[in-house]
Amino acid sequence: MFRPLVLALATLSIATPLSAGGSPLEGTWLGEGIVLPRLGEPEAVTCKVFYWQTSATVHEVAANCTSASFEFQQVGELTTVRDGRYIGEFENAQYQIRGKLRVLIDGDDPNGQAVTFTSDQATGEFKLTRL
Repeated sequence: MFRPLVLALATLSIATPLSAGGSPLEGTWLGEGIVLPRLGEPEAVTCKVFYWQTSATVHEVAANCTSASFEFQQVGELTTVRDGRYIGEFENAQYQIRGKLRVLIDGDDPNGQAVTFTSDQATGEFKLTRL
């Protein structure tokens, strides 16, 4: 489901920077967090995340992340639950991981967000800031 999106988003993210649009989520975000693998040690990770609004309630997402020992890309789709609250799914084709994704925009700071994910292989949480 997400494979064609990987190429499209990767191409777009290289070709043009995003700016904030009509949605509070749309745009480019940067931040840090931690990945907790089911097997192995916790790993600090930095991510640059791109969101595109594709309908009134749906956003596509692409993330480029790095840590001291690995680099990965993920794509996904989020649905608006209510203002500043989004849930959806992600896929990491590189490591064959799929899971659930939740994004919360801070009501006091619309330029800050909290992201959590869960999968069979790992969980994680991130704090991102709008670029």
